[in-house]
Amino acid sequence: MRVRRAGAGDLDALAALHAAAFQPGWSAADIAALDAVALIEDGAGLILVRTVSGEAEILTVGVRPELRGAGVGGRLVEAALESARADGAEAVFLEVAEDNLAARR
Repeated sequence: MRVRRAGAGDLDALAALHAAAFQPGWSAADIAALDAVALIEDGAGLILVRTVSGEAEILTVGVRPELRGAGVGGRLVEAALESARADGAEAVFLEVAEDNLAARR
């Protein structure tokens, strides 16, 4: 599988992936309103990153539960870092819940 930049035609797929990874999931309209770069590994996961004034924030990383532990999240994060660098980011931030051990790794 490969990570690619998602477009407007991918909003429903992004919403479906987010809903598979999180409850409640974000709608296509919610994702569009974030004005973020969306990267998708088709059928496996998504990441949203927004870059402003040299700083990027990863807004969400979601991987289908049955594919967790297979490297999808890592590939998505690497792609997001490349995208943020290309957009001028010198720092990248990601907030995670204290009990989210997988994200903290």
